Order: sequence, then structure tokens, then C-alpha cells
Amino acid sequence: IRHGICEGNLEGRYIGRTQSPLAQEGIQALLELKRKGIYPEAKKYYASPCVRCVDTLKVLYPTADPEVILELAERDFGDWENKKAEELKNDPKFVAWMNGGQHEAPPNGESSIVFMQRVCAGFEMLVKNMMMTGDETAVLVTHAQDNAITFSNLRLLTRPLAYGMIQ
Repeated sequence: IRHGICEGNLEGRYIGRTQSPLAQEGIQALLELKRKGIYPEAKKYYASPCVRCVDTLKVLYPTADPEVILELAERDFGDWENKKAEELKNDPKFVAWMNGGQHEAPPNGESSIVFMQRVCAGFEMLVKNMMMTGDETAVLVTHAQDNAITFSNLRLLTRPLAYGMIQ
């Protein structure tokens, strides 16, 4: 599950490691989807360490005690953290990164390759943990990029991302 809309999302900022709280409208949207019954129950609950992910999990599953997986943190945007694309549009490194340079990285941040490797390692750790404990169901609240990278690399994306869910 992708985390709910947070203040930084509404402002159009790169908020990888920034602890941006859920926006009130993000909480309301989560609660509305919860009322519709689209979120599954599970034996285990996992979250990225970002407050917006843990808070999303707590909104949807108030009694859950999530295991936080550090490797599933959002990308480190380095010097671009908490900035808007408009502020960065004339930065040649930003332009190269936006044009798909997998080896490009924000100054003092993560390249796409490093980010992908970290997230996949975190997801692998989650799966191994479930296999060791015999848990067959889990909920993971993380970031859109984490979800897309993990599931596309593992060929587990079975339908387009909709309502913040992957089945």
C-alpha cells in the first residue's frame, strides 16, 4: 500500500527522507477507502521507517504493531531533498537524472541503481522473514517508487497501481 497523501506531496516537493506528516485530506482519503473495504487484513504488518508510512498503517490498522524495514525508506534525494522541480529545473544533474540516467544521483543522494538494490534487498528480507515464521499474509505500507521498483523487478505487478494497492 502506498502511504497516504502528505503535506510535501501537496506542495510538490521531493520528500524522500523528509518526515512529512500525512495531510488531513490524505487521512480522509485513506479512511474513505477503508470504509469501502479495499484494504486486506493480514498476519504481519510492515512499513517503511518514514512517518507517513507508519502513520498510514496506523490509520488503516489501528491495532497493528508494524515491523519497520529500514531498507524500504524512500529514496535519498540528497541536496534536492524538500525542493520542488521548479527550483531544480536548471540544474544539469537534475535534468540528466530526470531523463532516466540510472547512474545519475542527486548530489549527496542515491542513484536509481543504488536505490533499487536497497529496496529489493529490503523486500527480500521481508519475504525471508515471512518464510521463516510461516506467515502467509502481510501488509506493507511504503512509497510509490519502492512499490514500482520492487514489484516490476520481481515481476509481481499483476495489475496497474490503483487506489494505492498492489495485489
